[in-house]
Amino acid sequence: MASVGNATLYVIAPDARFRVERIQGERFDVRPGAWTRHGDVPQDANTGAIVVNAANLLYQYVPVAAGATYMYVVEVRCHASSAEVRLQVIWTLRGGGTRVDARSAACAPDWVEERELVVAPRDAIAAIVYATAHGAEPVEMRRVSFLSPNRT
Repeated sequence: MASVGNATLYVIAPDARFRVERIQGERFDVRPGAWTRHGDVPQDANTGAIVVNAANLLYQYVPVAAGATYMYVVEVRCHASSAEVRLQVIWTLRGGGTRVDARSAACAPDWVEERELVVAPRDAIAAIVYATAHGAEPVEMRRVSFLSPNRT
């Protein structure tokens, strides 16, 4: 907040505008229209958290608006010091091509939230959003979100 004369200016946090969840299946539901499982992905019956690595993961197809910005959020923890989470989106493009946006981040024994703004390519029709690790070491996830500022 800043004041100049009689005017007051409020600055909204950049990610506060991302409120519409695009992911289906809040508790990592594996079903048509929600998450798809690749490999063995154990899930804690009490907390709903899943354990994934690069070979055992979940992914979800999400329709997107071409050129729109999305907030990709994961809550993770891991017990091996060498484990990393992977924030990966494969954009499905009009005409049949794909483009990959991915980055890895270290994680720790305590829950941490990783966020990344991603922009859909101008010819994108969908995003394949992953719940995965960067390597063989497992990571535990309790949330994956893919947020948009509106319903487009």
